Amino acid sequence: KTLSTIDKKDRVDNIMGLWTVRGAQRPITDFYEFVDSVGEGNYGVVQRWRPLQNTSGSKESEVAVKQIKWKYVGRSCFRQKDRETSIRNELRMLLVLDNPFIIKFREWFEHPWLGIFFVMELCTGQTLQDLLDEVCLRPSLADRQAEMPALRRYFREIVYAVAYIHNLDPPVIHRDLKPDNVIMATSDKHSCIKVIDFGLASLKSSDQEDGDYQQGTLVFMAPEQYVNVAGEYTEEMDIWALGVILAWILSAVELGSLQHPMLDLESGKGFDVQWIDLYRAYKEEGPWNRDLTRPGPCSQILDQVLVHNPADRARANDILQADWVRVDDPAAAACATLLRKGALLANMSTYAQLSRFDKKILSLVADHAAETKVAMLRQTFRCFDTSMTGRISCDELLQGFRRNDVDISEEDVQDIFEAIDKDNTGAISYNEWIAATIGCESLRSEKAIHAAFRNLDPTGKGSIDAEDLKRALGHAGAQEVFEDEASPISSPESKIRGGEHITFEQFRDMVHKTSRRRFAPMKTVLDFKVLNLSLPTDCLREPS
Repeated sequence: KTLSTIDKKDRVDNIMGLWTVRGAQRPITDFYEFVDSVGEGNYGVVQRWRPLQNTSGSKESEVAVKQIKWKYVGRSCFRQKDRETSIRNELRMLLVLDNPFIIKFREWFEHPWLGIFFVMELCTGQTLQDLLDEVCLRPSLADRQAEMPALRRYFREIVYAVAYIHNLDPPVIHRDLKPDNVIMATSDKHSCIKVIDFGLASLKSSDQEDGDYQQGTLVFMAPEQYVNVAGEYTEEMDIWALGVILAWILSAVELGSLQHPMLDLESGKGFDVQWIDLYRAYKEEGPWNRDLTRPGPCSQILDQVLVHNPADRARANDILQADWVRVDDPAAAACATLLRKGALLANMSTYAQLSRFDKKILSLVADHAAETKVAMLRQTFRCFDTSMTGRISCDELLQGFRRNDVDISEEDVQDIFEAIDKDNTGAISYNEWIAATIGCESLRSEKAIHAAFRNLDPTGKGSIDAEDLKRALGHAGAQEVFEDEASPISSPESKIRGGEHITFEQFRDMVHKTSRRRFAPMKTVLDFKVLNLSLPTDCLREPS
């Protein structure tokens, strides 16, 4: 399957629909206002903005915006239409990446002379680079070792994100993996990480011209890219960067300094690496420096990834199977806990009976759910995803239930799977998983309601009309809603078919009704007994 068939059509259509009526026609300032600057990344500056249509007044609605000037897009001072068309196709791929540990791209705007403005989720935590620098400053080995469980978890999440993009068809290659491009989603110590800064050049997989091929951060660059001026971008380049990141983690803890694995302790410190020293080390194809860490599981991983021949390097999926990476992984325990409580399976089972509009609301809520609200759902997703591709097959869903002694038939699992995999792509994406399993607490949150409303009102007029629904649900989906007398949109108070609009207050009432219907299809205690579930209380308490 190609990337376009793997990534869900609903999300692609929604993003492209937004771009058609927003980013392609109107400036970003029609929808967002500047707050302050955050910093600079490759190709542009990063800033913090907030939606103009932020009726909640909450900082939680703020987004990160990265501006990339046209000269970095076309490698020229003049705009090139062919190049811009290619870039839009590449953006289409970036915007639909759906993984819990990859930054979420919301939309983009084009300005005739200022360039492209990427709108992304805003992460408020520190970078992995900041954390490693702090670890190095701790005076004792014991103090530094206290950070290893968290660092191990962050590394596992980075590798899972890389495994996902490498398993797409065609594969997406980050090309600039480094601790500066890994950021904590929030300032909470239990926060997950997000891989960021997927530069435009990261999507190219063909041979590159001189000058383009060696773009990136030299310290994390693979040998084949470091010593050659042209070549093909491959997944193995990212794998090498993972090896250097792991070496930095290990040396930060054990030595109190960041050491390049291919150089001695004196010449390999941090970013102060001389180009010629690394060039010579790569040309000589010597082994990595074993003074960085003691022999054990970590050194075994480095043996598999810091290999000069790219064909001999381990894959990201292989790294995830390593004993050291799997230590203290909470995924299995989280999965067992949620399945034992019963609410998770009940939520999945009721999902099939919801209307298309209800599912759209759930999808939008899932896309904006707070990380703290979905932590256990995120871990459970990874537990079911035994192939580590960032998607769950029907067989993986069945086997996940089997491993946790859930008494459910193959036929029921197939029905649940087909309902969640609504685009018939043969896999459940992360967004679809959250939409099908999330509890009513998240659905009723003001932040979620405001985010969903802004998404369904792309022009920012402050209301939703029939055309907005057609854009969000498709013509057939909107017609289904119009013809359903039980639907809130076809109810007399909305008068949507009469040409009137749905206000935010009306929309909030609709979401609350969706929340109640989220669990209404399970009408009797017998329904729960068939699925071997205990009857949940309090609207199926949040399973996260």
